[in-house]
Amino acid sequence: MKKSFLALIIIMLGVSLFSQSKIDSLKTVLSSSHGADKISVLHSLEHMFLNINAEKSIKYGKLALTESKKLNNKHYQTLSLNKLAHSYLISGDNIASEKHYKKSLELAEDTGNKQLVIKNYNDLGDKYSVEGNSDKAFEYYLKALRKSKLALNDNGIAESYKKIGDIYFAMEDYQNAADRYLRAGTHYNKLGDLSGLGEIAFRSGEMNYFKPDYEAALENFYEALRYFREINKKQEIIKTYEYLSLCYKKLGNEKQSKINVKIADDLSNELSKEQIFSKLLHEYEFYHALGEEDKALESYGKYMTLMNIKQENVRISEQKKEFEEVKKEIVKDKKRTEKELTQAQRDKSKTLFKLRIQELESQHQEVQIDSLEQVNVAKSKRLLQIEHDNLKNVREIENLEHLKEVQRLELEKQQNIIYMIGAGVLLALLFAGFFFRLYRTKRQLNLELEAAYYELERIATKDPLTNLSNRRDMLEKIEAEIKRFERTQRPFTVIISDIDHFKAINDNYGHDGGDFILKHISDLFRETIRKQDIVARWGGEEFLFVLPETDIAGGKIIADKIRTKLEEFVFDFNNQKIPVTMTFGVSAYYSSEDIDDTIKRADTALYKGKETGRNKVVLYSEV
Repeated sequence: MKKSFLALIIIMLGVSLFSQSKIDSLKTVLSSSHGADKISVLHSLEHMFLNINAEKSIKYGKLALTESKKLNNKHYQTLSLNKLAHSYLISGDNIASEKHYKKSLELAEDTGNKQLVIKNYNDLGDKYSVEGNSDKAFEYYLKALRKSKLALNDNGIAESYKKIGDIYFAMEDYQNAADRYLRAGTHYNKLGDLSGLGEIAFRSGEMNYFKPDYEAALENFYEALRYFREINKKQEIIKTYEYLSLCYKKLGNEKQSKINVKIADDLSNELSKEQIFSKLLHEYEFYHALGEEDKALESYGKYMTLMNIKQENVRISEQKKEFEEVKKEIVKDKKRTEKELTQAQRDKSKTLFKLRIQELESQHQEVQIDSLEQVNVAKSKRLLQIEHDNLKNVREIENLEHLKEVQRLELEKQQNIIYMIGAGVLLALLFAGFFFRLYRTKRQLNLELEAAYYELERIATKDPLTNLSNRRDMLEKIEAEIKRFERTQRPFTVIISDIDHFKAINDNYGHDGGDFILKHISDLFRETIRKQDIVARWGGEEFLFVLPETDIAGGKIIADKIRTKLEEFVFDFNNQKIPVTMTFGVSAYYSSEDIDDTIKRADTALYKGKETGRNKVVLYSEV
């Protein structure tokens, strides 16, 4: 335990040195931050100290919770409680961790924050899993799964299936583990989450390795490698190559095993010092939490090996020279021994030859005596053979008669079998016809149900007039976009637009004219925006756009493109030209904020545009 503690201190010191400059920068920003910005900085400091100094991590977590209460913002309170619970878990205070997770869960359920409800269920499952309480972990993962399905949250569903699969894997229930991994992979694929797909392929490889089914494991690890390479996850790539080496070794392919070991070593050498320290710390904490101190110390050993590898190479070289000298001495001794043995072997061969001659002469005399006895025995055997042949002929006649009777019975049996097979085939054809008709009926019903389900889903998610997404569908897509933001940290932009003087259009051309404008504007939106962009009818003549992986400057360009095209477009209703313009408000989504705040900022920018003349694009930062 003392050695493991020393290893932890050394590794943490390394991480501390690399992280200190970033911590100092955050502390500087903290002194001038207020409100939501201050909470975000405190959360960042809490995360930075998480693996360096658990007490400081808890200190910053408590400060973030206090600031959230001052703001009276329940979303930030829920998030702060969740992060503080994780800090307590890393510090080893499991009671405080469980208490804060459950408080966060209760507040998330009260405020209807589905995303944080699911996160807390999964985090509680992780806590119990680390403690070795598989039953409790399984219970909370199932709760997370049910909530994710109700919220149509593909990422939550995938994460829950993956964690449940891990429990089955640990229990060596490989069939159920494989089923859950397959389901998780389906949802990761739907999201286009390459990291998630790589993890599922890697876990499947581990499972097949321990079954063992090394051929299947190779396929899984090569699939994982393809995903990890695409997103350049170096540490995962290294682990995959290490497993590939083990598989090839088990299959007896030493050459391929060594190739993969070398690739893993070369990639490890390319890692920066900070990444190496982070990797060793992750391994140490993982094995230390499981109580596997030997493996934890192994991580420390790898660290020491990197420091002493040069001295080790020199020592091995010296040992190799000593071995060569000893080998030469052994060869000399062997040659001397062979010369001494040669003469002794010659003397022995002569003695054996004389003994063999004597033995053959003795055997010749015995053969002459035996041959006389064998002649008499042969005559007696001949008489017995004649008698035996007579008995054999009688038995053959009896066997022929018996065989004839058996053949007659066999023919009757074959005829009966043919009749039974004919009846069976006829019956099978009747059943096949019945089941085929039943299958066709069932298939037709399934197609009709599928079509009805699709139509219900379309009605539930589309605006009936414009065929754009409705408010409910847009909120679900925004939730998915927030998930993408949390994974990639790439911004997205929200635009709210409103048709200028739409009431006058309804008054002058009737509601048919207004509907005509709404439909044709929607068509123009679809033609103008990019493939990945989303647009919904937000209400009346108001529309909401979400632009993935686009900053606020890019959002302004797209909004202005739509505005210009709309201004130039000629709307011809009943041979009457209707001029139409729109005003746009643009805002970008920031980390850890409620999407309602982003939409409100865009709405504020929209009304500023209305007040200052309409037919323009206004950024929230310009308000």
